[in-house]
Amino acid sequence: MKPENRDVAQKLGVATGLMFTIPILVFYACLNFVFHEKDEPTMWAGGAAVIATNLIVGGYVVSAFSEEDDFDGETESKDANGPRVGAFKTRTD
Repeated sequence: MKPENRDVAQKLGVATGLMFTIPILVFYACLNFVFHEKDEPTMWAGGAAVIATNLIVGGYVVSAFSEEDDFDGETESKDANGPRVGAFKTRTD
């Protein structure tokens, strides 16, 4: 593995571990302690586990988008904003 990819792999590994453990812990904690007096405690505990899962995924997405881009300027093009398409494209015919 390249050294510049180690941080990303570590972040993915931590998110994967959290996705495996936290929803299960939240489900059983809510089932036994929080919603044990409700009519359908498994439904409420399952909903809490789904919310915990979505929070983990959202946190991973936010952390992935907040990383800095490491471009060295190796791929320079004529247009810094990318190729022009649609109405902005220059006709050549």
